[in-house]
Amino acid sequence: MTVQLRYSAIPDIGLLKLVLARKPGLSAGGQLPQIEARCPVVLRDDPAYRALCGEPPEGPLPLALPFVLAGGLHKALLAHPDFPLPAMGLVHLRQTLWAKVPLRAGQSLELVCRSGAHRPARRGVEFDFETALYDGEDCVWAGTTTAWSPKAVGHGEATARPPLQPWPEAERRPIALPEDMGRRYGRVSGDFNPIHWHALTARPFGFKRAIVHGMWSLARCLADRPALAAAEGRWVSAHFLKPAPLPSALSLQWSADGGAGRLWRGDALVLAFTQGIGAATPPGPALAEA
Repeated sequence: MTVQLRYSAIPDIGLLKLVLARKPGLSAGGQLPQIEARCPVVLRDDPAYRALCGEPPEGPLPLALPFVLAGGLHKALLAHPDFPLPAMGLVHLRQTLWAKVPLRAGQSLELVCRSGAHRPARRGVEFDFETALYDGEDCVWAGTTTAWSPKAVGHGEATARPPLQPWPEAERRPIALPEDMGRRYGRVSGDFNPIHWHALTARPFGFKRAIVHGMWSLARCLADRPALAAAEGRWVSAHFLKPAPLPSALSLQWSADGGAGRLWRGDALVLAFTQGIGAATPPGPALAEA
């Protein structure tokens, strides 16, 4: 049975509630509960988000901005007493985004977030959160978030990643990543996971330095193709492959046809993604690795 959460506005779930929540983890053979949260929203633009992610100051809303809007409902799912995995220490693995039509500030829509499928990883467990915006019965934006938690029994088997095909002809464009980007994006997005905040708060979770939010990295890459913002059926499928510690010198590389991108830190591939336009329906969970 699905647990239904109804809100009149996006809930404000404080960091302290997530930190102090007693979460036992997922037991061997256990199942994650089905939880759905929804509320009405009026889309708003965010100049600070645009500036931080390199988006133009005007035009359709950035494709990844509704993900930020949905943060309160994501936290409501994580904070629910039936959800066994702790929010602290989660790692964002994959993300899909899709917009049926370009979104504009001022639209009145319904925001829906629900817990989706889960699967064992080598260590721990992967799980999906499905997020969508509806205009009546019509889905106009959707995204699937795949995250990893160590608080579960994994399958213990190594998984081989397919070999990466080189793009020797594609130049790499530099992107600076300052030390305070995690704090700056946290203030804009409301994501105050301590792994992004400071080296001291990231170390208890296994990181020597704070790491940037994966969604900042993806949004910054998508902003490099502003002409696609007005396209219908725009979609992206992204894999977050390596953390980008703060600070870092990154570089962005595009395939010859512009349908795929890679974000690098030196020779380490941080993010790989594919994208396109004209999709009539959401892509669902992340597609084959870019």
